[in-house]
Amino acid sequence: MELESSGYADEVIDDLILLICPNEVHLYCNPVNYLYLLPYVAHWRNLHIYCLKEIQYEDDEEAEEFKIRSFIEMVEGCKNIGIPYNRTGMKETFDKFAVEKWPIVQAFALEGFGGGGFFTMKYNVIDISSDLDSIYSLVDPVCLEQTVTEELALFEGQWNNFLAAVHVDGPMKMTKLTEGKVSEPLLSYYNHGRVSVQRISQRPSQRHPYVLFGTRSSKVNILTCDTRGQQGSSDVNAVDSSLDNNDVTTHMVCQCVSPKGPLCCARTYFLGNASQPYPVSDEMRKLLSSVDKDRAVLSSVYTVMVTAVTQAIDVYTQSLSIKEVKRTVTDYLSQELSKLNVKSPHEITIEAYDNLGSIVDLEEGQYLAHIKTARVAVYDIPSMQHTGSSLGSLVFAESFLDSVINFVSKDGSRSEDRRYFVLTKHIPKYFNWTAGRRDLQLNSNLEKFLHNSSEDFGRDLICGEMVQLLSANQQLKEAREGKLWVYDKCIIFMSSTEGPIVIPCDLIQTTQFYDGDSPSIMALLLLTCDPSLQSYLPVSYRYQSNQIALAFTPKSKAYREMFSNVMSAWKEENGRKLEMLENVPSIWIHMHNQLQSKFNLNNVGGSSSISTLKKCDIDLPGLLRFVDHLAVSSVGQAPLPSKDISLVINEPHDAGGFSNTSQLLVTIISGIPGSYKENLCSVIKNVSKESCRWVILKRTADNVEPFDAVNLQQGLQAVYNKNQKESRRDPRPNRVIVVTPGFTDIIDVVRAIENHPNPSVARNLKIGAVTACIDPLNMFTKNRLTFPKLLNYCAQGWVSNIIFTGSITPKNAELQEAQQLIRCINPDVALMLANKAEVTRSPDLELIMSDSLFTENRMVRARHLLTPGWMLERQSSSSRKCKMDEVCLKFAQPLEKGKFNTRLRGLQPSTLHNANTLSGKVFLVHGRLRFTDSSTLMDMSHIVLSNNTSIIASDNQLTPPTHTASDIGHQYFVIFVGYNLETEKLKDWLRACVKAKPVKKELIRKEGLSRIVLKNIHEKHHLEPLPEGWFYNGSHFVSMSGDKSDSHPNMSDFVEKYLADENLKITKYNTSIDAHVFHDLFEK
Repeated sequence: MELESSGYADEVIDDLILLICPNEVHLYCNPVNYLYLLPYVAHWRNLHIYCLKEIQYEDDEEAEEFKIRSFIEMVEGCKNIGIPYNRTGMKETFDKFAVEKWPIVQAFALEGFGGGGFFTMKYNVIDISSDLDSIYSLVDPVCLEQTVTEELALFEGQWNNFLAAVHVDGPMKMTKLTEGKVSEPLLSYYNHGRVSVQRISQRPSQRHPYVLFGTRSSKVNILTCDTRGQQGSSDVNAVDSSLDNNDVTTHMVCQCVSPKGPLCCARTYFLGNASQPYPVSDEMRKLLSSVDKDRAVLSSVYTVMVTAVTQAIDVYTQSLSIKEVKRTVTDYLSQELSKLNVKSPHEITIEAYDNLGSIVDLEEGQYLAHIKTARVAVYDIPSMQHTGSSLGSLVFAESFLDSVINFVSKDGSRSEDRRYFVLTKHIPKYFNWTAGRRDLQLNSNLEKFLHNSSEDFGRDLICGEMVQLLSANQQLKEAREGKLWVYDKCIIFMSSTEGPIVIPCDLIQTTQFYDGDSPSIMALLLLTCDPSLQSYLPVSYRYQSNQIALAFTPKSKAYREMFSNVMSAWKEENGRKLEMLENVPSIWIHMHNQLQSKFNLNNVGGSSSISTLKKCDIDLPGLLRFVDHLAVSSVGQAPLPSKDISLVINEPHDAGGFSNTSQLLVTIISGIPGSYKENLCSVIKNVSKESCRWVILKRTADNVEPFDAVNLQQGLQAVYNKNQKESRRDPRPNRVIVVTPGFTDIIDVVRAIENHPNPSVARNLKIGAVTACIDPLNMFTKNRLTFPKLLNYCAQGWVSNIIFTGSITPKNAELQEAQQLIRCINPDVALMLANKAEVTRSPDLELIMSDSLFTENRMVRARHLLTPGWMLERQSSSSRKCKMDEVCLKFAQPLEKGKFNTRLRGLQPSTLHNANTLSGKVFLVHGRLRFTDSSTLMDMSHIVLSNNTSIIASDNQLTPPTHTASDIGHQYFVIFVGYNLETEKLKDWLRACVKAKPVKKELIRKEGLSRIVLKNIHEKHHLEPLPEGWFYNGSHFVSMSGDKSDSHPNMSDFVEKYLADENLKITKYNTSIDAHVFHDLFEK
């Protein structure tokens, strides 16, 4: 939404390519949508981002070329490539030739880019639309939040409109209600919503909304309306001719179906009271008539059905077996219905639906993250008062979502933690409208009686004030609002949806009151009644605890009169004891919390700062707890350690403790090569060497082998054994610093520590903190493509602190870009600035050496949610592409310092690789060597991207070699880090840094003498005595015979002598070379 409202053109917003591989994700985007996408994708593991910088993107030709090259590089190495060819719900025949016409795919085959032919011929391109549809239809926390805050809110709104259609007419006009009028909100909501759904999917809906009155709710009508929709019933009213005096029908069966989603809810509501209030006086007894047996039976059956649906959901969640549900619930229904003498057919169903409301097949024992509907129906219930006639059917259904978390115990056994949440539980389960002549006459007479009953009932302490009535029945988790009368001898509650409830004070066994010692707390009056009162209560308020609760809203008139009138009057009575409670009893605590939350939301203020989901949690208690559970369930079925279950789902957790004497704290330091992580290791050791006994575990300087978990575990075993021996004589705690080698993923290191094969060692190992070192100048290999694993080093749950080791000056562009990227990956990580990791601030050192940061609840939860199954040995953290090479070259001769520095300066990003590929590119050179001008052993490091060179004396000084034939060995080494490096080319590069072996000179021949050499020879000898018969006339050499020459007559002798002398020198030089033994730089 934020990107769409940014104002950019659609082609800029949609300029995106996403390639998802088993262990990595490749993302192409442009600098515009990069900033919008980053917060949503930065936390993906092994993420590779192909994105130009803003200045480069301004060149359209360069931007297009970069996009093509990025696409080719992304798919390189793949065999099968899946494409979501169809949109959700659409079915078009997959055509590879249509894919080949896509512009980016066409560009793949252009010459000069290295694509290698037609895309669909080089790769096996397949359509994965159906596979993605099944994934998209699964419910995760985001989907659940959208369902609850949008779809369910609209769903409940239409249900409330349906209830309002009944409430508006009121009890006096109940006989004029029609099915068409009552069902209009539900049908309109469904029909209008289906119009947009049918544009997406051609699949018909399997469910429809309906409202059926009384005897019209036969099995045939219900099944017809459910599958085909309600038709031709708009004029059917609530009068039932089969009843005495054509009275109002007994009940209505109603169902609401979401047109665009999986939600469905069915209820049976009753018209007319199924119970009679308790007659507290002879006068009142005269007003009461006989109990309507049919209504009483229907209410009892419906209560059984509500319990049966809850039982069905619970059994299915635990067993994932519909057969088990039907067996268990059928036995329960048959047993309970037989007690009521009802022999009617019943049906139990559990069905799953996708996000478009289409049914999904449920397999036995297989968990499916879809919203499901549990439904119980009892059809064609016979009348108790009119033999041979049917009262109709009852239906109750709830939509729910279940969640499963797999976990493994210490002994290796696996189990599951299963939970469910009923999405439609806020829809009222019970409604009992006052209707019919008998109920109206009873209520009218009772109200008249109450106004003239002071002599029979005593003083009126509360007279018709609004309160809320709560039931101890766990199936009725909703409060009923009504008027309350409190007299000396009885308590009367009247509601339009429940009828009158009369509680004589003589039948109240205990009276308890809770006010929280605060005028802003919802007060509760708890009444424990005699069991004989049960038959005079509505069915939904009958419960084995025999308790009823009245809730008083703070500052209301009823609240004030409760304190001023009722409590003082009851204290005056000797026989009545009002017990003041300090805490709400457990059976009422959820209802009280819900009422208190609603009161706080409406009165205390600050509701604008509360998230929509938290507001929904007030009406749907337990929603947030279930979302936490679903968040773990939806990331995969990899098992969690049993000890972390409660922690991950944000429930109370006991982390346990460690023995101080045997505990071994581990501090992990990570970072890519060239991040100065070794410097940080030295800083920690020097700062805390007096308070702790430090042991550093890292690979040797010349070792480029990949991370070896077994080697680390053996090292920890040795440290643990040593700690056990030295702990008695040296009380200082023993701590271990583990420096991750090369580009090792932190997951591999942590997994090796957590899964130590020795139980004693594993029990006493504890990772205190993980600190990553990052140089902003050494982050991106090109553009915005980061080094392998670098983003993983910053992941939530895996790193406690991040130290920027370069570009630490304020308002540094590279530093700001690095901070922005890392904050998107891990908003909670502690960021520090320390040039070359030389940390000096005490607070920073305390965080780095912390003994608890890594095991904080938020860290453990993030690890399991972002990297599910990370503890499993089979879980791979490696990436398919973009692997770095570390090539170690060992040699025995010192290098020429000048030549070596010149070669290092020449290692610019464009020298060893093609401009369009990373292959052959060197990013780091480091090693241990000696120069010809000194006998000191030096540690050197050169970071290519930052052009930073460091050459310092090594701590490990060795005796320089004698260079004799017998003792020459590999004393020195240089390590090159880069992409696809060739060892021979690197050797040639290093050979150029030493004095080359002398080359033999060839003997000089007369033909090879140049004019300059001949001239020099002549100038040297032109004054030599002339032979007889020759003289020099001032310009030429002239013989007596008249011959002339520009050169001396003996010039040939001079040349021969020169050749003889020079060739003698060459011969001696070549002989000296042959006499001396020269070794290649890499020769042993």
